[in-house]
Amino acid sequence: MNGLAYAAYKAASLAVLPLGVSLLGLVATGLLLHRGRRRAALSWLVVVVTWLWIWSTPVVADALQRGLESQHPFRPAADLPAADAIVVFGGGVSGAPLAVPGLPGLNRGADREWFAAQLYLAGKAPRVIVSAAAEPGSRRQPGAQGMAEFLVALGVPREAIVLEPQARNTVENARFTEERLAALGARRVLLVTSGYHMPRALRALARVSTGRTISPAATSPEAIAVDGSAGRWLPSAAALARSTEAFKEHLGTWALGLQARAG
Repeated sequence: MNGLAYAAYKAASLAVLPLGVSLLGLVATGLLLHRGRRRAALSWLVVVVTWLWIWSTPVVADALQRGLESQHPFRPAADLPAADAIVVFGGGVSGAPLAVPGLPGLNRGADREWFAAQLYLAGKAPRVIVSAAAEPGSRRQPGAQGMAEFLVALGVPREAIVLEPQARNTVENARFTEERLAALGARRVLLVTSGYHMPRALRALARVSTGRTISPAATSPEAIAVDGSAGRWLPSAAALARSTEAFKEHLGTWALGLQARAG
C-alpha cells in the first residue's frame, strides 16, 4: 500500500467512524441552512450533537470495549502455554524521532510490550517478533524499532527480538509476521495485543497462518464495571477516543469475517 492509497484508506475509515459521521452531519446541517431550511437544520443539528454525546460517554465506551475484551480475557503469564515465538502487534510504542534516536514514544497500548517482556522472562518462548511500520511522513523510525528498544529496556535480549518494520495495519501485521514465523519454523505462537484489539488481530493472523497454534495473550482490560453514577454519562475526549477505537475493532472484525466467508 503506497502513501496515497494509505491516505485514501484512512479518509474512508474516518467517514464511518463516530466523529466522521458527526462531521458529515454538520456539513448536511450547513447545506440545509444555506437552502433556508432552518427548522430541518436545527433538527439535524440536535441529532448530530446527541450522536456525538452518546459516543463520548464512558458508559458507551466501556460497553463497546467490554464486548471485545470479554472474548479473550487477560491471563497472567504463568497461566499461558509455552510457545516457539511471541508476536506483538504494533500500536503501543512508536519509533523514535529520526533526529533523536533511542527515544521511542510510549502510549496507552505500551502494556503490550510490557506483557510480552513478562512472557519472555517467564520462559514462555525464545523469540519475540515485533510488528509495526512508521507512519507515513512522521519522520520517525519504524514502530518495530521503538518496540524493540522498549523490550530491551525491560530485560529482553536484543538478539531474541525479530523486527517486522513494514506493517501499517492489522492485516499487514498478520501477513508480514507470518513470513517471520515461517522463517523461524515456529509452530506455536503467543499473540500479544490489547484486549479490545485481540478478536481482530487473532482472526487476521489465523487467516494467513497454516498449521500454527495461536494462543491469545491479551493485555489487561481497559473497560471498567459500570457504577451507575451520573458522571459516567458526561462526555469526554478520552471516552470518544476509546469508543471510536472499539467501534473500529468491531467493524474490522466483521469485515474480516465477511472476507473469510467470501473466499
